[in-house]
Amino acid sequence: MLATCSAGQRAPGCPGRKNDGASLLVQITAPHFCAGLVLDDDVVTTAAPIIHYMAEQRWTRDRVRAYCRSKGWSVSVVSST
Repeated sequence: MLATCSAGQRAPGCPGRKNDGASLLVQITAPHFCAGLVLDDDVVTTAAPIIHYMAEQRWTRDRVRAYCRSKGWSVSVVSST
């Protein structure tokens, strides 16, 4: 997941919550790399070279989450604006 969500709360990155125009800096950690990406309005707009395809194809937050989960990578929100 892109954020830790508890019952009754909608932190940035929680399922079902829109970013309301905010940007999220997200970190992906895999066994062989650590990389960052920026989500603007729940769409990847900027990404590290190793995951450039996510920005080029304008992946959604949900697609990033599902893909990383399938690969066993961890994902976390570093900051939001």
